Amino acid sequence: MGLIGCHGSIMSRTTKVLWLGCVLASAAAVVTAQPPAPSRPPTPQFRAGVTMVPVDVRVLDRRGLPVTDLTQHDFTVFEDDVPQVIQEFLRAELAPEPAAVAVPLSSGPMALASSSIAPQNRRVFLIVLGRGRQTGPVKVFEALTSFVRERLLPQDQVAVIGYNRATDFTTDHASIAALLDRYGDAHTEIEALIAQNQNLVMGVLDPADMPVFIQNRIDDIFGTGLYGGRSLPMPSAAWPRDEARAALMAQRAGQERTEAARLDARDAALPGLSTAMDDGLLGQYYEDYLGHAVSALTDLGNVHKGFDYLRHVQGEKHLLLVTVEGDLGLWDTRDEDRLAALASDARVAFDLIHTGGVVAAPPAGARGPIAPVPTAAQVFNQTFKVKGIRALAELSGGQAWAFQAGAHAMRRLDLATRFQYLLGYVPANAEWDGAYRRIRIKVNRPDVNVLYRHGYYALSVEAPADRGRSPAPTDQYRRE
Repeated sequence: MGLIGCHGSIMSRTTKVLWLGCVLASAAAVVTAQPPAPSRPPTPQFRAGVTMVPVDVRVLDRRGLPVTDLTQHDFTVFEDDVPQVIQEFLRAELAPEPAAVAVPLSSGPMALASSSIAPQNRRVFLIVLGRGRQTGPVKVFEALTSFVRERLLPQDQVAVIGYNRATDFTTDHASIAALLDRYGDAHTEIEALIAQNQNLVMGVLDPADMPVFIQNRIDDIFGTGLYGGRSLPMPSAAWPRDEARAALMAQRAGQERTEAARLDARDAALPGLSTAMDDGLLGQYYEDYLGHAVSALTDLGNVHKGFDYLRHVQGEKHLLLVTVEGDLGLWDTRDEDRLAALASDARVAFDLIHTGGVVAAPPAGARGPIAPVPTAAQVFNQTFKVKGIRALAELSGGQAWAFQAGAHAMRRLDLATRFQYLLGYVPANAEWDGAYRRIRIKVNRPDVNVLYRHGYYALSVEAPADRGRSPAPTDQYRRE
């Protein structure tokens, strides 16, 4: 993701990384300089008998409607580019089942499966509400409440994460819709309070840093049905790694900015990096840039928490992220790949709605000169943000929507998840070595969009259920 400099040249991704690192400049003083504990490689585990890998597949036509007439012979499955034998093939078409409402979610140690697989009779949605003011033509809160009230099946389970709070999963859709209404009404005030009391650590490294008067407003939205009766715990594996990297980037960014200021003073004729950002010459003022980056990094933290929340819920799940920022503070494609791998391994389809809208020139009354059109930096930045969220969705079997109405996105999500195929295969590679294995599926039908998880970690049985645990992150996964 590049930026356009004040002289019109494209700055490198590395420079943007340094800028983004500034977002935790104050956090660097809080986070100790201790290097993160080296992640232990997954311990290979073995089991007798047959272990079948389940793959949930949605095949959509150009209108986004499910293609329902495919047979097993229309599918070809590859694992690490090696063809696999499909041993189970099931169709799953969901219909309302009021009697299933009282059946709780099944959770426990994650296992690929035994010798057979079974379709789900319900959908599981975790709605993660990103930071920022979710206003504008997308009308996302109206779309979300309509989706929960009118489109969810009686047996569907839904939960919400916002700021540092979360609900339990429930089939009481009316209560979740009411929470979303309260959130929509109150979140602009909360965002304003956060902006007035901005602490770069707040809600990113330690949710306990949230000022009490702001936390009380958040708790008014969520009521008493909190996950664990407290704020969401920090995940113990993947997110601290991102946190440590961000703190390191903050140190480097501080050095870079100091050097830029020295060069500015030496050569006053041409503004450098620090002067350009202070003067808004890159399309955004420095403090505004920091605020956006804090929001993006907070969203990334809540996504990791969402994965931990969903990991031990059996079957396929959907994490729906509503994001103003779009880029999640990701700094290169390896970050996107690793996040998608974590989602795929947990059988979480990552769906995203970008509510930021089309980039526009600064509004009237903004500081500095008003450009008649968006700057090249703004357009270039947004292009890569949207590309990144679409890649995340595709690699995990989900969908992403940008520059579209929220009602359209929720309708597409509902239709796409009403019908799917469930494929099961026993890997030709029988060694459970903990490595990430890539899945690729071909469908013998032209002009269709095939959604599926693109891989898993080869651990036949995971450790006992612990929502504070996530698999050790690796860089083995690469986009094809």
